Amino acid sequence: MALTVPAHRQGVTHLFTPKLTAFEHTPKASNTAPPNIIIFIGGLSDGLLTVPYPSSIADVLPGDWCLAQVLLSSAYIGWGISSIKKDAQELSKCVSYFRTIKSGKIILMGHSTGCQDVMEYLTGPGHEANAPVDGGIIQAPVSDREALGEELDADVLKNGIALAQKMVEAGDGEEILPSKATEGFFGSPVCARRWLSLASPNHDGDDDYFSSDLTDDQLKKTFGSLPARSPLLILFSGNDEYVPKYVDKEALVKRWISFVKKGDGKVDEENSAIIPGASHNLTQSPEAVPELDLIIHARHSHSTHSPSSSTPEEQKTVLLALDDVQKQTDLAQSPQQKVIVLWDLDNKPPFDSINPYDAAQNLRSFASRFGNVIDIAAFANRSGMSFVPSSVIESRKELKEYYMLEHKLHRKYKIKPDEPYVCGICGNKKKTQVELAKHFKIHEKERGKKLTAAAQLKGKKRARFVARELSTEKSAKYHEAAVGITRPADRYKLDTELRRAGVVVNLVKSSSQAADKAIIAYSNKMRQRKATLYDWLILISDDTDFWDLVKRLSRKGVGTIVVGDRMRKVGGQPSKKLARAACAWVPWSLVETGCVDKDTIKEAFANTVLTEKKDEKIRQIKEIFGISEQDGIVESYSRHSFNESDDSDISDQKISNQHASNLSGTYIPNSDLDLDLDHPLSLGSPLDASYVEEILDDLAPASPLDHSTRSKSRSGSKK
Repeated sequence: MALTVPAHRQGVTHLFTPKLTAFEHTPKASNTAPPNIIIFIGGLSDGLLTVPYPSSIADVLPGDWCLAQVLLSSAYIGWGISSIKKDAQELSKCVSYFRTIKSGKIILMGHSTGCQDVMEYLTGPGHEANAPVDGGIIQAPVSDREALGEELDADVLKNGIALAQKMVEAGDGEEILPSKATEGFFGSPVCARRWLSLASPNHDGDDDYFSSDLTDDQLKKTFGSLPARSPLLILFSGNDEYVPKYVDKEALVKRWISFVKKGDGKVDEENSAIIPGASHNLTQSPEAVPELDLIIHARHSHSTHSPSSSTPEEQKTVLLALDDVQKQTDLAQSPQQKVIVLWDLDNKPPFDSINPYDAAQNLRSFASRFGNVIDIAAFANRSGMSFVPSSVIESRKELKEYYMLEHKLHRKYKIKPDEPYVCGICGNKKKTQVELAKHFKIHEKERGKKLTAAAQLKGKKRARFVARELSTEKSAKYHEAAVGITRPADRYKLDTELRRAGVVVNLVKSSSQAADKAIIAYSNKMRQRKATLYDWLILISDDTDFWDLVKRLSRKGVGTIVVGDRMRKVGGQPSKKLARAACAWVPWSLVETGCVDKDTIKEAFANTVLTEKKDEKIRQIKEIFGISEQDGIVESYSRHSFNESDDSDISDQKISNQHASNLSGTYIPNSDLDLDLDHPLSLGSPLDASYVEEILDDLAPASPLDHSTRSKSRSGSKK
């Protein structure tokens, strides 16, 4: 008998984007909404209920778990023109959606090519920007390259790859291959780019995660790069019809596990295994049903389902296995804790030597240590968006000089490059880039005429003209062809680089304090909605205008972390107001370079004024970064960082360069300068009145009594 899916299923359809849905199966073990969820991702040509066993898993899950099947744009026949990178981006939106309605854990479970989606989500380029998950399961992880070698005729596969390569080289990677080139593989139209990703002729395709002949360096970048907070379970089908006979399945799984253990990731080594006799999707043999039980039965005491055919030793499940590993690797902060990041770009742009995209990714990685990052928002005046690092400007200058030299050599000595420069619009070939740029002016002039004509038309005539001459496809083709000719090839711009990293960039009017006011208003708005009621605020700024906001949130029990440089001077004196109001202060130069470590956090509390609410958050921060009571707190570094006398010795750029090149040690200031300037009494000097007022402000309980009243009472007591 084969495993089949019931004709109908009860559940809830979630619209997590305007065009993407996820179907949550109604759990049988509970009448309430379970807090934990498995998000199931199918393989090539799969869609809703096309893989039978997820329905069975949904029926036997414990009462606090449920399962949802996600429908990505690559579902059914859409895989041929999609990519695993796009799948990961859509999955991140799905995870973020369920984070708003589920308070527990979220696990990604992939089947077949869905396994590639799980690996891409956890380790692929830009994975730091994805919403964090609490585990991953890969069932039937198969190499598409090796499967194609078994399924297709060798000559057909060879010719199809050759044709796809020619199309990609000609700039037609998104065009559909003829059916004879793929022998109707899964009956879906396939573009040249995706076919090469699957066939991976050079063993470097985007989809090539599970081939048995991958090098150690390749596996280090995938299995060896799994994040510690997302443990992995590997379930390999023992009789998978898409795995060549020459593949040693057990040795392959052991090799994957070894690379996970060598890296920072976690793997359920005890339960990751080859499932004897199991087919690719557990449907082709009578043994599929008990094999399915082997995967899904839980030994939870509250489970309402008891196994019928497996032994007690076999009743370890996906959920139990991941739960055990998660207990060992959980961060001190619960996954449901919400984190927002507010970035004052006017005050704290990336250092000139740091790429904004990398800085944003490192910032997200730092913020995710505290919980689920629900928002990263940056605010800046429009005039501040013209920032381009000097390194990028220099590279553009060098490239232009190279093109000019190439053109001179061709004109004088008839030296030409190996490959011609091809116009992306008409396909015209030119011998130098300078000649191509001159040729492209024709297309630029034609497009200008069309834009002028469109502006002069109205109503339906304009709509028809735009649809015919300025369609989305034609505009995209023009802009793509213009790269490197009328616009820089690196497309560098601060706001676009940050948006590429998943940062929401808000441009405000170019006036004094406009960005500060927008940040404060945005923070207050987020606190008013239950879905965005955050537990942690990470503020990237040195501006003391945020002192009242940070102090107020700290009193309410919100974890506040200020990321900045040394404090800016206010009234001629070094100001530490933000550092005192917040739970912790961390150097921006270390956050943007990804250099925040245990020693950095030990120094983060040196300037804060402790209160009962702050003390609890500081305890959580210490647990997150593994700081024990024996480690103690280092105060000298932070205090030295704020010393006014050091302005000429340690610039922000020097701090960045120092920590980017040497991260092993903690900075120890010169003993001659290691004075306790934060506490004047230790130097035998009179107590500074302004310092006392700041301390009293931080320690004072929230009350209707305003600041001016307290100031009057203090001045009276002084008299």
